[in-house]
Amino acid sequence: LLPKDPSDYAKYRGMNMEEVAFDLAWHTVERRSIDWIVENGKCLDSRFEVRKSTIPQAGLGAFATQHIAKGEMIIPATLVHVGDKESLNLYNRTINPKTGEVMKRPLVKDPETGRFTMQEDNSIGKQMLMNYCFGHDESSVLLCPTTAAIVMNHCSTRTKSKGQCSSKHGANAGYRWPEDWSPETKEWLQLSYEELSQRHGRGLVLEIYATRDIAVGDEIFLDYQPGWEAAWEKHVSEWSPPDEDSIFGSYASIKELNDSMEPPRTEAELVVNPLPENAITGCMYTANYEDSYDKFRAGFDWSTLSEYAILENFADDGSEFVWHEINS
Repeated sequence: LLPKDPSDYAKYRGMNMEEVAFDLAWHTVERRSIDWIVENGKCLDSRFEVRKSTIPQAGLGAFATQHIAKGEMIIPATLVHVGDKESLNLYNRTINPKTGEVMKRPLVKDPETGRFTMQEDNSIGKQMLMNYCFGHDESSVLLCPTTAAIVMNHCSTRTKSKGQCSSKHGANAGYRWPEDWSPETKEWLQLSYEELSQRHGRGLVLEIYATRDIAVGDEIFLDYQPGWEAAWEKHVSEWSPPDEDSIFGSYASIKELNDSMEPPRTEAELVVNPLPENAITGCMYTANYEDSYDKFRAGFDWSTLSEYAILENFADDGSEFVWHEINS
């Protein structure tokens, strides 16, 4: 994927970001013959559209755009596997004072000996990806869909009716392993955990299918199972709005800040007009093949440069990023 030599970057000159992204992606795709696709492929022509869910505060949902008969596949869900779900844990970052290494677990200094010891696992949450993966309490493996199947919301006969989700009927879709296609899935299902951990890329796939007839305009629901329901109810019961004097009291979404296209604030401006406490600014510099790579060797300390020096020597012309000219 990455160029072997800085000179290889030359071919990207003149390309826009979409062309660069396509070229990089193309080099990661295993190219299949038309015969292989006809024999093993499945059409991804969506049988549903994505719009606001009928369940309050559920975000987006999937809505049928054609009649889907009971038993028919709605969409295939290709899966990326995560061998150890603990790898999605979130931690407060701690820096090792001797090595500068970022530690997942905090180091605590003993006041008597002066030695640092590592605390036990104290994860503070999970990455958002966890919400979109299939898993099991007794397994460390997660299977994460890579298609629009992830927008299907939860519904079951165990929950109260909300929107089009009926507690009387529950979910109208389910998932199953394919029987007459995807030979890789059949092979991968025979692997041990150790063998699966050595595999890379997409091998497993699920079929999302209709468990009863689905009419045009119906929202499509999956049953996330009791374990998910218990975790959700626990979250709802324990959650409370942040205090106004907390770091989230002045919360603003990063998307909202980016979409505003406001020029970045300098250090002096931030003193009188600070950002919300959940946001920070930073500099991003993308080197090109004409740059002197001596500048970017290990040990180069950007913190020694003022913001004015960074802007004058390294700033983009503004064609792709917000540009704010500063007169020093």
